[in-house]
Amino acid sequence: MPRIFPTARTDTIVGPAFSVDPGDRYRAVVAGYGTVGQTVVRLRAENAIHSTVIEISHRTVRRLKQQGVSVVHGDAGRRETLLGAARF
Repeated sequence: MPRIFPTARTDTIVGPAFSVDPGDRYRAVVAGYGTVGQTVVRLRAENAIHSTVIEISHRTVRRLKQQGVSVVHGDAGRRETLLGAARF
């Protein structure tokens, strides 16, 4: 099951590691793009919440990039991957 890690809202202090696009009021990182992850991304998009997917499958990452989905290849259990996803 995907894990959902909300990222910083635009009205909070994010810190020096990355900045948040002021055009996105809310953002989320979704770990995994299986059946549940796809549903989470779709529901968030319907509610104007930008999602970035963390996915370990190269094939899925390529497909999502072709579809215009924000995606980061990697293991969601690694801090570096989470920080990379938060930059999108």
